[in-house]
Formats: sequence, C-alpha cells, structure tokens
Amino acid sequence: MNPALNGSDLRAIATSGSLWLRALCVLWGAFAGIAHGSEAQRAMSVLYQPGDSIDVQISVHPDGLTRAYSLQDILPPGWVASQITLGGVWNVADGVIRWGPFLDNSERVLAYRATSPKTAAPSAMFQGTAVFDSVATPVVGVSMLSPFPDTLTQALPAEFEPGVALRATTVAAPRRDVADFAVEQGIPEGWSASDISDEGVFDVLSRKVKWGPFQDARERALGFTLIPSTASASEVESRALGRFDLRTVPAAGNQVLKMKRRAVTRILPGAFGPDQAVTVQIRLAPLFLDDMWAVEETIPAGWRFISGAPAPVLDALTRKLKWGPAASVGPQTFTYQLRAPSNSISTAVFTGISSFDQETFSVAGDSRLEPATASASRSLPARYQPGRPLEVRIQVSPSASVSSYGLQETVPPGWTARAIGDDGAFDLASRTLRWGPFLSQASRLLTYEAMPPVDAYGEAVFEGRASFDGADTPVSGNVAALATHQIIRAMSADFRSGLPGKSIVLHVLPLEGVEGQAVQETVPAGWTLASVSQGGVFSARDRTLRWGPFLDAIARDLSYTVVAPFLAEDQAEFVGFGVFDRRVIRAEGPSVATRTLNLPPVALPLSFDAGIGQTTLLRIEQILARCADPDGGTLSIALLSDRSDSGALLSIASGSLSYTSFAGQTGRDRLTCLVSDSQGGVTAAEIQVNLVARQVAPPPSVLAMTRLPDGSFKITFAGVPMTTYVIESSNTLYPASWAVRDYSTADGSGWFEVIDAQTRSGSSRFYRTAPAE
Repeated sequence: MNPALNGSDLRAIATSGSLWLRALCVLWGAFAGIAHGSEAQRAMSVLYQPGDSIDVQISVHPDGLTRAYSLQDILPPGWVASQITLGGVWNVADGVIRWGPFLDNSERVLAYRATSPKTAAPSAMFQGTAVFDSVATPVVGVSMLSPFPDTLTQALPAEFEPGVALRATTVAAPRRDVADFAVEQGIPEGWSASDISDEGVFDVLSRKVKWGPFQDARERALGFTLIPSTASASEVESRALGRFDLRTVPAAGNQVLKMKRRAVTRILPGAFGPDQAVTVQIRLAPLFLDDMWAVEETIPAGWRFISGAPAPVLDALTRKLKWGPAASVGPQTFTYQLRAPSNSISTAVFTGISSFDQETFSVAGDSRLEPATASASRSLPARYQPGRPLEVRIQVSPSASVSSYGLQETVPPGWTARAIGDDGAFDLASRTLRWGPFLSQASRLLTYEAMPPVDAYGEAVFEGRASFDGADTPVSGNVAALATHQIIRAMSADFRSGLPGKSIVLHVLPLEGVEGQAVQETVPAGWTLASVSQGGVFSARDRTLRWGPFLDAIARDLSYTVVAPFLAEDQAEFVGFGVFDRRVIRAEGPSVATRTLNLPPVALPLSFDAGIGQTTLLRIEQILARCADPDGGTLSIALLSDRSDSGALLSIASGSLSYTSFAGQTGRDRLTCLVSDSQGGVTAAEIQVNLVARQVAPPPSVLAMTRLPDGSFKITFAGVPMTTYVIESSNTLYPASWAVRDYSTADGSGWFEVIDAQTRSGSSRFYRTAPAE
C-alpha cells in the first residue's frame, strides 16, 4: 500500500477547505507520495529453457534533479543479445549492452531479447549499472536465472471402484538439454495394468509400469489402464518417479485413490404441519459390482403411509416400508408419502437400513423433521436512497394452533411510514407501526413504505415483534438497510504475466445530491498500464491511477487494463479510494488476484492407414484420446492447413477428420493438427498416414463402456470404416479362455459396438477384437 495514504490523513484533509481544493489535494497531493532518489529495475522471467530467448526490460526512474544518465547490462557467458531498443548497442567481445547518455530526466523502459546457449548452466547472472549524473547505481530486480526444472505430473482419479478400469496418465516434461530419461510408476497390490502407451512394460515382480529410457527431450503423456482388484484396500497409492540424466524427480499431482462408497441417502422437507402430507426421497447409489440391494424405512409413530414410487411393501405390525431385494441397475431415486398426525407438535424421527449383497448399512442423510412454528420475517432492499421511499415486506405465518396474532414495527430515527397495508397504523411520536389483532390462522404479507430523511446516511436499523396468542417473538430476516457512496471493484480472481493484461472495472455509485467526486486506485508494484478510460492518469512512480474530480453525482464505470511483469508476486493487491464531498470511501469488492500458470496441452504422435485414392475418416475422439491438458481444460482440434505434407485433401466435419489421398500416392504422409485448451494454450499434434493399396484394419481401440438399465454393458470400439470385426471375451487373463461374443461391422466413421448381457453377473471381463477373416 502507498505509505503516504491512510484513513486518518484522508479524513483530516476532507474536513477543511473548499470542495474542489479538498478533492484535488486528496487525489493529487496526499496520494502522490515523494520520490526518493533514482532507480533502475530489471524485470524478466526467473526460468529459461536452454537455447530459448527471454525478453528483458529495465525500467529507469531518474529523480527530478537528474540532468543526464546512462546504463549498461552485462549478459551471462555464452548468451546473445538482440532486438535492443532506444539505441542500445551490444558489444560481442565483452557481452555488455550500453545505452545513453540520455540528456534529460525522463523515465524510460530499456528492452532487449537475450538468447541462452543450448547447454544449460546451473544458473545465469545478469549484472547492470546505471549512472545518474556521476552517481553509479546497481540495477535492481531480477538478476539470477535458473533453467526450467524437469517435471513429472501424475493425473489419477480421486476415487475407484473394484473391478472397474480407470486410466492413469503421467506427464514427463524434460529440459531441452536432457540426454535420456525414464519413468516408472508403481501400482497397488492385486491390481493389473494394460494398454500401456509409449512402448511401456509392466514388471510383474516389482509391480511397476516402466517407460524408457527415451533418447530425446520430448515431453510425453505416459498412460496406461488400471484395473482395481475386487479385494482392494479402501485407500491405495500409485506413485511415479522419473530419472532425467542423473537427476531423480518424484511426481507431483494426485497419487492416492480412495474406494468409492455405497450410499443410500434420505432427503426430508424443511418442516411439517398437522395432518400435512410429506414426501420423503431415497437416493440409492450402489457400486459397480453390487448384484442385489434392499432398503427398509420405519414410519414415525402416529404417521400414516399414503403411497410410494416404486410401491414398497408395508409391514403394518412393524411399521416398516420395504423395497427389494432387487437386482442392482445403477443409481436410482424413489419416493414415498406419509401423512402427519392432526395433533402432532413433536419432532418426527426417521430411521432405515439398507443392504448390498448382504452387507448392511444405515440410511444416511436427513433423519429429523421438525414441526412448523409461528414466525414473522422481514424483507427489504439492502440499500436505500435518502429522501426516497423504501418498500418493507413482513411475512407473518402463524402455526395451526394459534387463534390470534398481531405485530408492531419501529422505523429508524428520523424516518416516517406511509402506504401501510392490512389496516396498519403509524404513530409518529414513537415511530411505531401496529397491525392486528387478527383472529385467524391465515398467513399475511404486511407491507409499508419507509421514508428516510433527505440527509440520511449510513445504516438504518428496523425492529419488530410479533405476538401469537400473547407469546412474543422477534421479527426475523433483514433488519438493516444502508445508504453510502460506493466504489465496487470488479475483476477476475486470477492473472497471468504479460499481454493481454488484466482488465479491472471500478463501478462508482454516488448518492443523489453529491456535488463532486474523485477516485484513485493503486496497482501492484512492477505492473504497467496498458489502457485507461474516462481521462484517468497513471503515475508509474507511485503506481496510482487518478480520475476526476467530476463535478456531478453521475454513476460511472472507470476501467483500466494493467500488465503484470514476468517476475510478479504470486498474489497481487489492488487498493482504491474515493472522495465524495466530505466523505472518503474505500473501494469494495475483490482486491487480491492470484497468479495462474496455464500449461499447454500435450499431444502424442498418432498414425493410421489410408487407402490410396480413397477418403478415410478419423474420429476426433481418437485424436483427443492421445492428448491431455495438465490444467484439466477442454481440448479442441483445428487443422493447420487443408493439405497434408504430400498434398492430400484435409477437412474436419461431423466429428471426424477427413483424409482424401490422390491416385498414385504412395509411402507415408504426415499432417499437423493444432490442439487448443480452454485457456489459450496450443500445441501441435503430428499424425502419420500409412498409404496402402487397400485399408488394412488394425486392432481397434475401446472408446466407451456404458452400463444399460438392465445391468448389461455396451462396449463401443473405434476401428476402420466398413470393416467387419470379431469380438471375443474372457473372464480371466492368466490363463485366458477366449470365446466369440459377437460380430460387428464398423460404420462410416469407424465405430462399432457389442452388448454383453452376461456382464450382469458382476464378474470382471476382458475383451479383444480383430478383423474377421
């Protein structure tokens, strides 16, 4: 925060002098601060990739007495400078960039691009010196850089179900100068691994999936399928470890999986009245391997059963409702209705038990239902305008046992009341409204308009009491309204360094009758202004934006965009104030933004076969299955060109990539797609095309497994269009006993499916497919 700015100073300034001098003094004098000496500050990324370039900026701030200044910056050994601004010159022999002399005291931003050598040193130091007149001052800010670290990030689901396959992905991102790297990942006891990407293998003895060593520095998303054991522990770990040259890197990300729990949950309404019909909801969530379930509920004493869907069996002796035993077909919801006793004034307690394959649990969720009580609740707007009527509404709800009731309400000091409904009366001396007595059990909405004085300001508090058969109870709900000038800041909760910057809007809302207003906002250190609306002025020296004074009471939206430096703090704070006549108001709304780093998607190579002179379709899902976004964003595909490297026609339509080769085309071809995430990250996905005289059907991949309402499974595969496949299954892998399950022909997109009714038994099953002979 600006050290020259505090609440007591602002209040003292705002209480003396003319209006316009007060506003100008507050916003242009007391907020400004005083510069202390000259300074040069370097800003750049603290990390770099070997062989890459980084942008360096040096902000020079001479004081008002400076007559001339110059600056030099020394690059680390082996680094190269280019794109030097403002007449700077780089001397290759000594690695020094020199600017100036500048014969003035103007602020400048000196910039250049530094390119690192292809082999990374443990660290790289920049050294700079600025000379203001004859005084040498070191350049402050970022001076030490380090190479980007090797990273290893796991992506695992938070929960698992025994016997249900899940996909694990570990993204390995080596530094560019890595000679080789390898990754291994342990799997829980009793679990199995299959469909391992990137030629990885499963070591049965060590229970680890192993990849590599890879003789390159290319980022990879290493994936495999895990099948949890039916006898698995309730919480398991799967940890990955990477070796990059001689550096060992443990994986970050989720490494713990917890077993998904069965759940039967009861949902009750908020309250009940005498002789009222009540609907109870039961939500059933079995596990994948559960075969049978049953639920029973005990009806509270004195309550009567009305109906249920599906209809339960009613045991009149035990007062129990029973559903099942029934075959498990996945999650479902059912309801039942009860009628409360006509004289019930006590809490109703609900109990129940459920069982899955003979394992018994208590029904969770709501268990107590309270009787409705007499109440009165006030609603009114959160804010009011001085001199303008404010509508007040009081909802009065007596219970069924009440024979008469009344209500009184007191308005804030200086306020009056009018437009009073339901024959209410207002006593000016006591500032009190009174209604009733009402000799009934009917609910009423009592309304009136509260009128504040023209000079009202701040919080206005309302008080009320209702009397039900002589028993008093306070009016609940809203008790206060507020009248203040407001500055409300609107901005997102995160930011990223560099362009396009962070946009911020200040909604300035003065009360009616204000004669003048002015606003100031302080931005975080090191941030620069990209744009500002309505004549705002930015001072880089004290990091403040100032608007006004405006000689009116008009509401305004003041907007600006600022750019975070590469070396920004993880959290950035924004502070704002405004002056409205004699009042100093602090800005409301979010004031802190947190740095977000968006990692680009990862795309693995993909290949497919295409017939010469034919059109071949490749489903977008098949391409995206080889891609992953470390940030969890939604991925999309676009073509880099409408032609492949060899000139084949490309297009994307109806969820497929179309590849049309030309007659006489042979060998291999290649095309490139752009994979984008929802945050603007982009990467290139290379797809290799093998041209053959006729399309050869490779083993298809499983796209989805869907459980049907009758408990059977539908398995969807992706293969080659118009090719007939045989689908086989086995209940075990070691040893395997393959049996033909079905034949299916792929459609024009390459999709085909099979429905396996025998999976309803709940046992594990494995599938394989091949082109039919």
